[in-house]
Parts: sequence; C-alpha cells; structure tokens
Amino acid sequence: MDHANEVLLLVAALVAVPSLVAGTMYWTHRRGLGVVKGWGGTLFILLGWIAALALILYRTAH
Repeated sequence: MDHANEVLLLVAALVAVPSLVAGTMYWTHRRGLGVVKGWGGTLFILLGWIAALALILYRTAH
C-alpha cells in the first residue's frame, strides 16, 4: 500500500469511526434493545469500535 492510500485510510477512519460510535451510542440508548440495553451495552459497542480503530491504525502503520 503506498503512502497516499495509507493517509486516505487514516483520514477515513478518523472521520467515520467517531461518527459510527456516536450513532451507535445514540441508537442503542434510545432503543434499549436486548444485550445493548442502556449504557453497559453501549460501552461494550464503544470498546468494539475502539478495537476496530486500533486495528485500522495498526494496519496503516505497518
């Protein structure tokens, strides 16, 4: 992967992931569905998104 693609991937991740996290937190808190009911489930989903971002950043750096 060349440098331009790495930068593009990084920018996309930094824009998309916070938006997805905020949207996920709002959606789960408003709907209160099953395992994602309340803030405990939202925290679980948030940690999943953080892990996904960490993987993207790791793959971009290597």
